[in-house]
Amino acid sequence: MAITSVGMSQTTKDWVSLFDGKSTANWTPRAEVELFEAKNGELHLFSKRNVWVISKQKMKNFEVECEVIIPQDYQGFNSGLGFRLSGGDGKPKGYQCEIDRAKPAGIYGIGMGGWLYPNKSLQAEYQKRTQGLFIADQWNQNNRAFVIGNGSYDVDNDQLTRSDAFTVWFNGDATLAGNLNINSDARLKANIVSLGSTLAKLLQIDGKSYTMKKDESEKQKIGLLAQDIEKVFPELVSESNGIKSVNYQGLVPVLINALKEQEERIKRLEELLLD
Repeated sequence: MAITSVGMSQTTKDWVSLFDGKSTANWTPRAEVELFEAKNGELHLFSKRNVWVISKQKMKNFEVECEVIIPQDYQGFNSGLGFRLSGGDGKPKGYQCEIDRAKPAGIYGIGMGGWLYPNKSLQAEYQKRTQGLFIADQWNQNNRAFVIGNGSYDVDNDQLTRSDAFTVWFNGDATLAGNLNINSDARLKANIVSLGSTLAKLLQIDGKSYTMKKDESEKQKIGLLAQDIEKVFPELVSESNGIKSVNYQGLVPVLINALKEQEERIKRLEELLLD
């Protein structure tokens, strides 16, 4: 197993790196290992027996972010990220988030009776939630930064109904399960003026396909360039920390007016043909 980065944060503090990228400082194996070293900015561990490698960092409420890859030559490889661990030597007691092919992101109770999630009644939900979450032959990051959900728990039937209403991922993607409604009440606005003709400006914008420079998978995307939009509709472009962003929702009225303008041209041409 290899790890490139491990970091933790509390809501009132900055991120704390648990791996300095060049040494095993801050980490202690609790059993004999064949290999435990920092190499090429990665933390490498190889052991023929169950072993827990414990960080010296202690925190109360926290978030953890890490990136891992597992060996490809052993299908039964098992590993995980332990938290809320207790016990001074050897096997600890606590919780483990699984990092393996069999049950990625499952929660195992170390010294607590085994699997805590998923239980038998939640198998179908677990399969759905973890589909595509873990790719064994690629670097994996615990992608979801946070989730806002509106779910319920049926105590009598031990059934969890969960809705990930809004999910934000560490790569910048976000998923909204419902509709996004934006305040647009005329009573909230001032200096209201029609956009008028927008077709000529719209024709100066060209849709692009592209990949993101930091995306190793080179996934193809479709979109626009902020610099192109800024030339004709600067109101739709903002900048933060040197990076330009586009208000895509703001293009809707631009498209509406361009469509109306084009419709008027079509009508005039039809009238000429009839004459």
